[in-house]
Amino acid sequence: ARPEHWVAPAASGDEALARVLREDFAVILLDVAMPGRDGFDTLVQIRKHRDWQEIPVVFLTAIYDDAEHEARGYALGALDYLAKPFRNDVLLAKVRALISWHQQGEDRRREAEELARERATREERERILGIVSHDLRSPLSVLRTGADYLLACGLEGNQSVVARRIQRNADRMARLIEDLLDA
Repeated sequence: ARPEHWVAPAASGDEALARVLREDFAVILLDVAMPGRDGFDTLVQIRKHRDWQEIPVVFLTAIYDDAEHEARGYALGALDYLAKPFRNDVLLAKVRALISWHQQGEDRRREAEELARERATREERERILGIVSHDLRSPLSVLRTGADYLLACGLEGNQSVVARRIQRNADRMARLIEDLLDA
């Protein structure tokens, strides 16, 4: 098992992209000058994927320590641009802060997704209950109206008993539907 925070080195931009495809990262440190695909192009490729757009990226450089390259790095979405030599304790503190920030964002995304699922479930349940209540109330209304009509016709004996039984059970079913909807 891997430790909670680990470093996954890559010797080139293409290797970094391949690792990002296979593994999850909380922070990416990119050297501007890498063999093959440079750090700038690597970041462009990373940002093309929806799942990787929120990963914090820090550029590191020993060669391109000028305002033009730094501005390009920020324009591509890097959160920081550090020129070598840099202090290891400063880099480590920034990485820790970015990991914490990234994890908080992941927690917020998970909470938002859970709320969205709950809302969708609730809305679907309400939609189904609306359909069910309508589909139950319509035939029930016919039964109640029919029983009322039969009783109004002056039925006697067993016919009257059956009509009242239909009326009572229709009323009972109506209360059950209301209780179901209230629940």
